[in-house]
Amino acid sequence: MSNYSDKLKDPRWQKKRLEVLERAGWKCQVCDNDKDTLHVHHLAYKGEPWDAPDELLECLCEGCHNWREDFNAFCGTRSEVPTKLCYAFVRFVSTIYPQHKTKKTSCFAHFRLYWHCVGKPDEEADDKFIKKAISQ
Repeated sequence: MSNYSDKLKDPRWQKKRLEVLERAGWKCQVCDNDKDTLHVHHLAYKGEPWDAPDELLECLCEGCHNWREDFNAFCGTRSEVPTKLCYAFVRFVSTIYPQHKTKKTSCFAHFRLYWHCVGKPDEEADDKFIKKAISQ
């Protein structure tokens, strides 16, 4: 298969995709939306789509998937950071530093600094951070 869209039709990808959707409970892993079209997002590409490790695949609604793709475009790269954490961080920084709502570069600089300093936090740390960010 020569192009990516053909690979997404492959039965191996379709099986993997269904596994990700089932694992997520058929709802977006960022906003819990279970009404809109769901996408399986690759945080990073490593080999064929169906060979991606589970931790690099997440279930996103169309809106959150579009947000993530915009975030990736802004970053200039894909990242293995889960979308829920990216979204929570951007929201958190925007709440603490309202001036950054219009200064994406500053917000992203804080995100990169945070991620660089803490490395890849464990899930418990992520959950605490997300809960604090969303409750703001």
